[in-house]
Amino acid sequence: MGIETLALFGLAAFKADQQRRQANREAKALIQEGNIQSRNKAKEVAYRASKAKVSFLNSGLTLEGTPINALEGIFSSGIEDINIIGENANTRAKNVISAARTQAIMGFANVAAGAVAGRGGLSSAKNSFTFGTGTYGGFQQSLASGFDSTAMGPFQSRF
Repeated sequence: MGIETLALFGLAAFKADQQRRQANREAKALIQEGNIQSRNKAKEVAYRASKAKVSFLNSGLTLEGTPINALEGIFSSGIEDINIIGENANTRAKNVISAARTQAIMGFANVAAGAVAGRGGLSSAKNSFTFGTGTYGGFQQSLASGFDSTAMGPFQSRF
């Protein structure tokens, strides 16, 4: 049972590493998508503000008082929207990495439970190491909300 358990732990480590790599790729893609959405939102806000400015000037208003307040409101709401986009991208990326971490832990826990229960052997590997959704060798999948912020940098915008 000792060698078989070691082989199962090795398999669990390999799968955990593959899951981690995939999660990092997905997290990076989510951050890049957030950057694109932020740039698009910034362009939209600049367009709305310039359109409002032209409208004020065409109406014969000067850009002081209420028109300036209106323009500041457009920019303020745009900045808030951009910040929300960034926070959402970070949250989704953190959730992907957290889910991968949870799956890795469950894989190791299944090997340990199998070793303790005496059901070692390579034939139990296919039941204990199904990464994805659902159950893992008798354990129900649960997503942890914790996240090590050192594993991934903060949301970065390039506009």
